[in-house]
Amino acid sequence: MLDWQWLFLKWEWWFLLSTGVGTYGLVYSAFQYVLKRLVEDIPRSRVRSVAMGICELQGVVRAWRPPIKTYYSGLDCVLYRFRLERLSRDRNRETWHTIQEGKVLTPFYLEDETGKIVVNPDRMLLELDLGFEGHSETPPVPGMMLTVAQQERQKIPWPLTVAGAMPLYRVREWFLAPGDPVYVLGGVARQHDVVEDQRQKLLARLRDLKADPDRMKALDLNKDGQVDATEWDRAVQQMEHTVLQEQLASLPNPDSEELVVTWAPWYHVGIISRQDEQAFLIQLRSRIRWGVAWGVCGLGVAALGKGIFHIMVPWWAILVVGGGGVGLAWLHHVKGGETVRQGWKLFTGGNQWFGWLL
Repeated sequence: MLDWQWLFLKWEWWFLLSTGVGTYGLVYSAFQYVLKRLVEDIPRSRVRSVAMGICELQGVVRAWRPPIKTYYSGLDCVLYRFRLERLSRDRNRETWHTIQEGKVLTPFYLEDETGKIVVNPDRMLLELDLGFEGHSETPPVPGMMLTVAQQERQKIPWPLTVAGAMPLYRVREWFLAPGDPVYVLGGVARQHDVVEDQRQKLLARLRDLKADPDRMKALDLNKDGQVDATEWDRAVQQMEHTVLQEQLASLPNPDSEELVVTWAPWYHVGIISRQDEQAFLIQLRSRIRWGVAWGVCGLGVAALGKGIFHIMVPWWAILVVGGGGVGLAWLHHVKGGETVRQGWKLFTGGNQWFGWLL
């Protein structure tokens, strides 16, 4: 006879996991529903007639200054996020592990048929499609990665095969380039002359950098004894990003007539998407359905275990797990799924057996 008590000895852990997943799913779907209603209720504005407060704009990306380059592929853009991963094999199981990631944000213009307005992407949620993916058998060199099409033209097999335990490197980049369609939901506020201030601060920082031998030595990534053009360009991009973060932390000048679209703190919302409004709404509806499905399944499993197997779990543990689910849903709603994935990796210690959950 099967010993059911032994079989479900660890059901307490599954009960808590189901409770947390169910709470997370339902709360996240609720946040997405509120966001969907906000997108539906706010009328789309034109740049010429945009008013102070929350707004919704749609147009084309225009560079505010010379475009920056994506970190590995070297493509022109106004903002980007990248991730370098390494493939490892363990008992015939292949897993991608992140070994480097980062992002650079710069302001850009949103232009429609009536004019253009500055968009500050700091703190805004980026809803970007994958723009570049490249593979290499050796650690890739920044700015020198080839696209899949370029690899095929040069007869380089893609994806590259792995001999034995040799790692395979993968680069993925998400970016917004000049000329791309863009949808922005955020707050409109007045700003001071960001362009001139940013230029002056950047020049001062670069002068200090050149005067510091230790910092210049740290920029020499290939250790050839000198800082080449590529390494200097990367340093300038990082410095521009730092100056932008400090600049956006300052209060806007109420006497300036120039407007800027930025993260709306009064609504806790700020979104930049390459999709148009209708495509974005379809995506939100899909997230709501998946959130409800996860919530019903998770809480249903928890209720089943509680009712049939009479699982005894302290109420404080249920409250802690439920509160964690609510906090995770809020973090996912505000910061996006990438932040949740990184937090989950830190929580599980990168255990591959938990990777399927995210």
